[in-house]
Amino acid sequence: RILTGEEEAAAAGYGVLSALPGANGIVADLGGGSLELVRVCDGAVHDRASLPLGILKVPDIRAQGLGKLTRHVKALADSIDWVEECSGLPLYLVGGSWRSLARIHMMQEDFPLTVLGNYSMAPGDARPLSDHVAQMTKAEIKAVPAMPSSRVPMVADAAALLAALTEAVSPSTLMI
Repeated sequence: RILTGEEEAAAAGYGVLSALPGANGIVADLGGGSLELVRVCDGAVHDRASLPLGILKVPDIRAQGLGKLTRHVKALADSIDWVEECSGLPLYLVGGSWRSLARIHMMQEDFPLTVLGNYSMAPGDARPLSDHVAQMTKAEIKAVPAMPSSRVPMVADAAALLAALTEAVSPSTLMI
């Protein structure tokens, strides 16, 4: 059966909690058609929201002009009353687009391992990562170790979305 947005958000939250029982922050599960945000703490899934902002929708928003995506994400985040309470807590990133960005970040940082689980990035790295990815050619992105070819066309949009989301929710860390 097809999950509702809230059910999908809860599933992502439980997935993070199964790997990190002490997780305390926001889970951001990026899919093709939606972005699920869910509050996790005390070993449980709490508030959740499904936003109509999947990776396949980002190009159209970005095409509307510089800064449009950032303003759009900020407005969506501001419409969720519990998001502000999570400022300064980790943002747990779930989804293939986020993992692809982590691979690029690992390469940039000369990270010695290729293990994505629990890989973290500083929030201040999100905007420079987005700028870096925007300058990469498709061939350079495809050459990133273990980069799925299906993710190559959307990595720049995912990077722009991550930068905007990071600005909107002000997390302490970004964790894959």
